Amino acid sequence: MINCVYSGNDKYFNQIFLSCLSMAMHTKKPLHIFITTIDCETKKGKYKAITEKQAAYLNEVLKSYNKESLVTLLRIDEIYYKNMPESCKNKNSVYTPYALLRLFLTKLDNLPSKLLYLDTDTMIYNDIDELYKVELGDAEYAGIQDIVGHNFFGKSYCNTGVLLLNLDRIKETKLFEKCIDYVVNKRSFMPDQDAINYRTTKKLILDRRFNEQRNVKENTVVKHFCKVPKWFPYVHCINIKQTNREGVHSILKIHEFDDVYEKYDELRKGHEDLLFN
Repeated sequence: MINCVYSGNDKYFNQIFLSCLSMAMHTKKPLHIFITTIDCETKKGKYKAITEKQAAYLNEVLKSYNKESLVTLLRIDEIYYKNMPESCKNKNSVYTPYALLRLFLTKLDNLPSKLLYLDTDTMIYNDIDELYKVELGDAEYAGIQDIVGHNFFGKSYCNTGVLLLNLDRIKETKLFEKCIDYVVNKRSFMPDQDAINYRTTKKLILDRRFNEQRNVKENTVVKHFCKVPKWFPYVHCINIKQTNREGVHSILKIHEFDDVYEKYDELRKGHEDLLFN
């Protein structure tokens, strides 16, 4: 069993669905997908939790690939609001609160010790078991160098959109408690990512094929459709998610997931109320 966790709201369910679909299409092993979600309101607007109906449909689809696969929806509203006070210095950062939900995983019961966290804007191109079978030892997590951040914050600065977590070790070192304290009390541009990098005791740095932030290569396992800067012909950022199929094709020139898109179109028919465009 490969255990994975995502965090998001109902409008990001499309991304989670595509990511999980690509994973199921590239591995024979059963998947246990955990999804943490909450209702919340920020200055940017109101966000609704992923619904049981959405999770149930994803569960049905994954079981069509492996009957042992399953999806578990985790509503953690109470835990989030109990630990994230109004005085939080990053309450209205450029990122939604959903980026912080992984910091509460150690407060949940019955989660496996080894858990692969994936941002919603990831797609799987090769067997995810290549990443999941990495031995963590006494490291709190394994991550991949941030393609931009390592130039400014050190070679071990990770992009935290893909993390293989050692929850037992994280509980021992209280890493996530330290991260929550950091987020609450220290203003930061990337609060969750900075906290995880700066408060860790020990981590493993893996090859970038496990969190490819640029172009897909033959050995890429996870493609991360994260925001990336472009320096020429002028400084700007490209932020094209896998749900923007036209942008993926015409701007990023990525066609490696066309088989996933084709299957997605088939699965979306009759379920447009769950898989929003």
